[in-house]
Amino acid sequence: MKNLKRFAAILIALCLVMGCAACSGSKGSGDQPATSAPDPGKTDPAPTKAPSGGDSAQTTPAATDAPVDTDVTPEPVVEKPDTKAYLDDEGIWRYTDTDEIVNLGGMLIELGQHFGGTETEPTTASEIARAEYLDYIQETYNFTFKEVKLGSFGVMQDVINDFCTTGGDENYVFCLDNAWITAPMNKGLFYDLATLDCLDFSEEKWDYSTSYKMKKGDAIYGMRAMAAEPRGGLWFNKRLMTELGVDPESLYDMQASGNWTWKEFEELCKKLTVDKDGDGIIDVYAMSSFSGEAMNTVCASNGAQIIDYDENGKFINATNTEAFMEAYDWFHNMRQLYELFPEGELDVDYTWDYSYGYFIDGKVPLNVSEEYHAATYKAEMADDFGFVVFPKGPKVDDYNGYSTDNAYIIPAIYDADRAWNIAFAYNLYTEPTPGYEDDDDWKTAYYPNFCDERAVDETLEILRDHQTACIYKLVPQVNNNNNYWWNIDVETAAERYETMKDEIQMLIDAVQD
Repeated sequence: MKNLKRFAAILIALCLVMGCAACSGSKGSGDQPATSAPDPGKTDPAPTKAPSGGDSAQTTPAATDAPVDTDVTPEPVVEKPDTKAYLDDEGIWRYTDTDEIVNLGGMLIELGQHFGGTETEPTTASEIARAEYLDYIQETYNFTFKEVKLGSFGVMQDVINDFCTTGGDENYVFCLDNAWITAPMNKGLFYDLATLDCLDFSEEKWDYSTSYKMKKGDAIYGMRAMAAEPRGGLWFNKRLMTELGVDPESLYDMQASGNWTWKEFEELCKKLTVDKDGDGIIDVYAMSSFSGEAMNTVCASNGAQIIDYDENGKFINATNTEAFMEAYDWFHNMRQLYELFPEGELDVDYTWDYSYGYFIDGKVPLNVSEEYHAATYKAEMADDFGFVVFPKGPKVDDYNGYSTDNAYIIPAIYDADRAWNIAFAYNLYTEPTPGYEDDDDWKTAYYPNFCDERAVDETLEILRDHQTACIYKLVPQVNNNNNYWWNIDVETAAERYETMKDEIQMLIDAVQD
């Protein structure tokens, strides 16, 4: 959150504020509240010039019958931002109209999910600091925030839809899988978060791809206050690459320089596809890939989508766009030239997942697949491996991964004040821990699954920050089980478009509002 001070400074300021308030906060014999204590973090405005031309500081008239000098210029009004609350100089949220500290009245706000909900004792310095920060915000603004598991994946969609329709006493932020978003959003069951001034989606913590996929006109119906999960990229076997005359570190170096492109990938595959004995038969193919997984990565690398939005925010079939067809046909050709496919008895030990087995067993130096394979590769491979982002295509200026991450919503059934309070609490709850804003603690869980730190420090860093939302995930059954990619090796992009266009349009029409 902008202007949020270090935790220690905030605590000190709060003590000063509350201490001053305690000294002057008692009421008199009447029903009128006592005057609020001055904010210790502010200074009195400089006196202004009186109409008579002399400089005169404002004074309080004595309690006598003497006439009051009506020429004294009143103290100028300090304009507050046009918001329900503002962040003062000491990092404290105050109501704009009263300057009182925001008070949520003891509300319990729950983050309803289909996972998690188990609390653990903090042990590391960052976890302890996090716990202290959460205690501070809940005590300061008088609320409680909990993460709760409301049901399994199979029932959670109904739980969310039922509550968003009928409401209840609970104050929820819900976590939604992509497939649960479109129908209730079209029915107006999600609150327009863009109307809540306590949320600023220009702040770094908000995932842009989530805001993009859940935006209609000026309205934003979903949010994600965390980095995207790193997904597709390119794995490489360091031993095989070295034996074939390619320095494995050169891939990291090209990635770091920004020169890692489709063209460089083509040149790499040429070097790694080898006829060792000169008999005209390829002995080593450069890569393996499971098309249903790899094509999400390849399309994202060229800024392409299966489903996208038009200028009116409506779903459209984007498989006939230049960026999509270029990515499809390019990777179709790359697979024909450089992919190791199963062939008879050679692959008797493999099933549908042969592309992963080939890489694990050291039969190919390159593998296009997602980051989550890291733990399996680390456990089962004899060779060291590396991991880089997929190279960028000609339609983009920078590396680009893809996102299918969960989104977070507030039910539209709440009134404006209740929604604002819930959003305010969620915003605070998702703030980086003061003192750890630039913390790399997230990397700790990834390091053990990789063979070098560059994969985490460089590649995963890029993938977390450069994501495009897979819009097709919002249209149920489109590319279900990756069916759009089933015939990538026998159909061109234009042919596949003709094969699938009617089915895709039918699915779009079924959910289009």
